[in-house]
Amino acid sequence: MTTSGKTRFFIFILIFSYSSLVLSGDDKGIALYYFRQAEVLYDSGKIKEAEKLLRNSYEFYPDFSETTFLLSLILFKEQNTTLTGLSFLKQALNDRSWVKTDPFIAERELGRVYLQIGLLKEALEVFRNMGIKLKEDMYSALLMVKTLKESNSLKLEEFLTDSLKRFPSYDEFYILYAEYLEKKGKRDMAIRIINQGLEKLPDNPDLILTKIKLSILDISTEKTKEETTLKNDNRGSTLLNTPQYSLRHDSNLQGTSQLLDKYFEKGGRSPLASILAVSLEMEEPEHYIDLFFTYDGNKDILFLDQFVLLLKEKEELFTLFKEKESGYSGERVMDKNRDGFYEELYTYNNGSLTLWQRDKNQDGFIEMEIVFKEDMPVKIGFFIITGNAVYGKYSTYPYLESLTYEKNAIKKEFLLLPLDYAYPLFRETEKEDQTGLALSVRDTFIPPGEKAISSRAFRINEYRNGYLSSVSEFLSGEYVSLSRDTDGDGHMDHIIDYSNGIPHKGKQDLDGDGYYEIMEYYKDGWLAKITYDYNNDDRPDCIQFFNKAGENLETHWDYNSDGIIDAKEIMEKNGKTNFSFSTGYDGKFDLFIVFQGGRVVSSRRGKKELTIIPGTKPGLYWIGKRGKDVDVTLLSESGLYYSKGIMYFVFRYRDSIYIEECSTVVEPR
Repeated sequence: MTTSGKTRFFIFILIFSYSSLVLSGDDKGIALYYFRQAEVLYDSGKIKEAEKLLRNSYEFYPDFSETTFLLSLILFKEQNTTLTGLSFLKQALNDRSWVKTDPFIAERELGRVYLQIGLLKEALEVFRNMGIKLKEDMYSALLMVKTLKESNSLKLEEFLTDSLKRFPSYDEFYILYAEYLEKKGKRDMAIRIINQGLEKLPDNPDLILTKIKLSILDISTEKTKEETTLKNDNRGSTLLNTPQYSLRHDSNLQGTSQLLDKYFEKGGRSPLASILAVSLEMEEPEHYIDLFFTYDGNKDILFLDQFVLLLKEKEELFTLFKEKESGYSGERVMDKNRDGFYEELYTYNNGSLTLWQRDKNQDGFIEMEIVFKEDMPVKIGFFIITGNAVYGKYSTYPYLESLTYEKNAIKKEFLLLPLDYAYPLFRETEKEDQTGLALSVRDTFIPPGEKAISSRAFRINEYRNGYLSSVSEFLSGEYVSLSRDTDGDGHMDHIIDYSNGIPHKGKQDLDGDGYYEIMEYYKDGWLAKITYDYNNDDRPDCIQFFNKAGENLETHWDYNSDGIIDAKEIMEKNGKTNFSFSTGYDGKFDLFIVFQGGRVVSSRRGKKELTIIPGTKPGLYWIGKRGKDVDVTLLSESGLYYSKGIMYFVFRYRDSIYIEECSTVVEPR
């Protein structure tokens, strides 16, 4: 079927399936068809299949807001695709080619994502621009409350009070208000707010659990560790969301036990409730340990650590707990504010930690990761922006074996001296106290810069566009050699050896055959001489001499590779360039030409002045007298040329060719 035939086929289906919706243009029609099919799949939970069709729709009509918006919702389901989803969402809002979706829904989602990734100023701007809809839409109001809370805004209480009046049947407003009051030290008022919620929603398990926490847990961060039953490590957790509190001494424990029974009866599934049940010594603690794992407590690092701290003094229960916890394979998260997005991700294989990753602002971009083997760090990675990263590899922790810096298409690998550079990852003050699974990775963790680490390296490998482009070797912090692959063929074609840390001698392979045609000689670190051996006979065909400033002062040529200099070029300070030639290849210089500003200012053979005569072809000049026409295509290099019984001396300078018909015939070699 031809492309036009396929288009007519899709349009035919579209007309009969969705005749009520019209978009102009065949591509737009096909895009809408794919979108509608994807929408059905999305609503039925077939997310991956829906994503494939949406990407097909995007190919036909990339400016279709419905497609890009639904695609963004799919991408937001996975934390690691949050930033990509945000890009599609912004595109949907900018294109404004909606067919059925209210743009307000997309704007609300934009505010939610900004809140998730910590862009609070941007989130506030989105919600404030909603106008009256902000207060009329319950979900928007809830997001605004959370944003004001994270921003520590003075307007939080006012907005909370108003939201509770407008939406008295939604539990989260009561919980957020209670958290706010608890933080202000108004526990009794917080409990009253939760009781008001329970009057409206008596069977709501989240409200019941919040009342339990307010009633029996002391959330003060001023208690010492000796005073706490459950450890409070003050990791920045949001109030009432994690189990890092101590039991209050004045608690009504019997009444709390009854509330916990009710919580489970009403479908509550928080692992924290199981921890509280065991801490209150409710009957059948083994049952609550089972519930903890049934309700995915095994996937939550903070809950696991709190349960371990509680059970370590209860030997039988601790043994049961460890039997269930050990051997775990999969992911565990640290989600401090319980918003469904992790700040830290732990990956396990058969009970051993294999990978730790930090996504502090929850945008899906990993800022740091640690790879483990047999419970010890073996690799680290720091990620600044896409394409810019620093990787480290340990020999024996905490000593680094190498550090690699990646920036766009350039990567530098520093191989470090053995057991020389220690780079600990964890807070040493907490090392002995580290009894749980949560890692105490240093908060202010900045990878060392290239300059700081270079003195500890014995070798630096530089990669460009995936291939090894240079190798630098060091001894006691000083350069030993530098090798470069200048053409990316996998062969180091330019090598410089160093003495006492400064360049001493170098060599270059021009054609990749393994023979180094160019030799470089240095004096006190600066390039003094270069020799060129074009025919691989170990005799220089050309020698260049330089001064300390890098200026080419003098050049010698051996045209016939007999080891005798046949031509010299000497640069003068007045701008003149003096050429001397041994036209007989015998080391006796008999032809002299002086250039200035690219033009001949004098020419002579011995003491006899010679005239420079233009030839019949542009750029061709005769020295002394005009000769017969010569095929200039044969005159590719300077030197003697023999043609039709006549010997010519040829000299090429810049884009011109200078020819002299020799009076003495020398047999060509």
